[in-house]
Amino acid sequence: MENSFNDALSNNAASSAPANGATNAQNAKLDAIRDILFGQNIKQYDETFKQLENLITEGHDQIRQQIDQAATQLLQNLQQAESGLRGRIDAVEQTTLQELDRQDQTHVNKQQLVAMLNAFGTEFGK
Repeated sequence: MENSFNDALSNNAASSAPANGATNAQNAKLDAIRDILFGQNIKQYDETFKQLENLITEGHDQIRQQIDQAATQLLQNLQQAESGLRGRIDAVEQTTLQELDRQDQTHVNKQQLVAMLNAFGTEFGK
């Protein structure tokens, strides 16, 4: 609030001042009025608030950058995990299909076995 008041005083003084020499004189008068109204430490407070604002802005920017980096890293990790899982699933599927083929090849159909045993028994019984 004090900053906006100071800005308004500075803007008002700057727009009403006719020349640089007059502007410097106006600024000096404004500084004197600020010192009277707010005390001599107002400049120090303004500077401190500006520094704090800059620190907050820098901190916000750093946090945003870290969040972006973390999101990118997370996405890469998820893609790698997905790729790895797909590979494992494909390998398990191949192994399962191979095992099913092997079992199909070694599996004896019960009906065929009964028919063969009957034929053998018939031949043997003759």
